[in-house]
Amino acid sequence: MLTKLALGMEEQYVQHAGSIIAACHKELSKRITCGVTTLEIERFTERFMLERGAFPAYKGRKGYPFAIYASVNGMLRGGFPGTAPLSSGDMVKIEMIAGVDGGAAEFAWTYAIGEPSPLARKLLRTAQHTLNRGIAEARVGKSAGDIIVAIHTSAAKSGCLVMNSMPDIAVHGILQRLQQGEMRPVEQPEELLAEGMILTIDLIVGLGALAGDAASVEPGLATAHVKHTVAVTRSGPIVLTR
Repeated sequence: MLTKLALGMEEQYVQHAGSIIAACHKELSKRITCGVTTLEIERFTERFMLERGAFPAYKGRKGYPFAIYASVNGMLRGGFPGTAPLSSGDMVKIEMIAGVDGGAAEFAWTYAIGEPSPLARKLLRTAQHTLNRGIAEARVGKSAGDIIVAIHTSAAKSGCLVMNSMPDIAVHGILQRLQQGEMRPVEQPEELLAEGMILTIDLIVGLGALAGDAASVEPGLATAHVKHTVAVTRSGPIVLTR
């Protein structure tokens, strides 16, 4: 079942965490350029969160030593920050969780380094549009399955595919204790969404086909990872990390 958070303080904590992530993303969009390393991005992100009263919830989870995941080019997700400088034409996927007291927000984005190729531009546009189509379905009375169908349909119209194709990967219900970095997937995609639910809508879009079950794909296969934290309200979805 999806987790329904009590309205009140917990929701406010999630909103606060989301606003910190949104501000961090704005800064990263300026700072992620040629010559920057993903380790430098990680250090900036951790400092940014801590200075604003949040903490990077990935750090320390199951012994993980970093504040973010940073995956470059063909790696789908889960990459460790490193010291190799980013070059023009690279695409780097940054994934983070900001925790604030009793709540947290999740976010992922793909940043193009330098001048992206026409193919990369198409992929980034498709990923963002596909995420927005999924978010639009996060309404009272809709279901997690509606979000998943919208995501796959939108990607297919652009000649792309959703790499994390299992339904229980595409939409997560955030637990009340996300400061431990814990979450669980939707167990029943047909379950109706209710007011007060807070979701992360998470997708990886690619061009071509997966190389078996590997986390990295064949050379030249571009991917884009995007994720937002969304509140389900009577007036429609509210993106808390934008």
